Amino acid sequence: MNLWLIIGLIFLIGILILLTVPWRIRLNGWADPEKGLSYWVSLDWALGAVRVSKAYGRPWRLHILGLPVAHFAHFPVPKGKRKKKKEKKSSPLAFAGIIKRNHHTMIRILGRMARAAFLEGHVKGRIGLPDPADTAQIAMLLRLARLPSRRFNLYLDWVYVEAMVQIHANISATLIFGYLLLSVGMLLFDRQTRMMLHSLRHA
Repeated sequence: MNLWLIIGLIFLIGILILLTVPWRIRLNGWADPEKGLSYWVSLDWALGAVRVSKAYGRPWRLHILGLPVAHFAHFPVPKGKRKKKKEKKSSPLAFAGIIKRNHHTMIRILGRMARAAFLEGHVKGRIGLPDPADTAQIAMLLRLARLPSRRFNLYLDWVYVEAMVQIHANISATLIFGYLLLSVGMLLFDRQTRMMLHSLRHA
């Protein structure tokens, strides 16, 4: 058999495996003015055959087939200077107006992506940002996502008189990239979704 054909078949099988074998992300943690910050996060592939995990204050750990292989303080970042681009600041009022006009489209997008990611768990707590306008903007966005999935719930109280973050999260998601790409493609074919994205880009 031709060598290039074998290489091509191996490459296609590898792509198929990456697109169909699930990745699972789990996060459990809290941020509280009294208790401080604590979290545990993990990413595993092929039902735990490969796992990367990290707890607050501890290094990242890599396990293969349940055996510890390596640990590192942080992910390596390529060295090199990058020119910072000047970002155009978006208007909170314009952003909020786009969300309000596209209320049903936003709910449909959030719901479909939550189902595609098999999102489970909950986020609860109290949040107040230094700028009340930013708090109102994020509150409006998350209220649209209040029921993206029957398996995922948001229990958030918004504070407008002081800056504070008191939150607990217990979240898991199962990502099958082939299914995610199919869901994104179906959304992008929708005319209302494209119009909303265009408006957000120019807000």
